[in-house]
Amino acid sequence: MEDKFGQQSKLDFENLLDETSHTLRSTFVSRHKRFDALQKLHWGAHVRERLDLAGQIKDFIFEEKLWIQSKVCSAVCVIVEGIPDENKTKHLNLAV
Repeated sequence: MEDKFGQQSKLDFENLLDETSHTLRSTFVSRHKRFDALQKLHWGAHVRERLDLAGQIKDFIFEEKLWIQSKVCSAVCVIVEGIPDENKTKHLNLAV
C-alpha cells in the first residue's frame, strides 16, 4: 500500500511539475514573441522616421536646386539683355 501511495505521489508530483514547466515555457515563449513584435514595431518606426526625414531632405535639396537654377537663369537673362544683339552669339558661344 505504501509503495502504491509512493508511486502515486511521485506520479502526481511529476505531472504537476510537467504542467508548471509547460505553463512557464509557454508563457515565456508568448511574452518573448510579443517582445520581438514590439521591437520590430519600434525599429520599424525608426526606419520610417529616417525614411521620412530622408524624403524631406531630398525635397529640400530639390527645391534649393530649382531656386538656384532660377537665380542663375535670371542672372544669365540680365547679362544677355545687356549684350548687343549682334554680339550675343559670339559671347555666349551659341550657334544660331
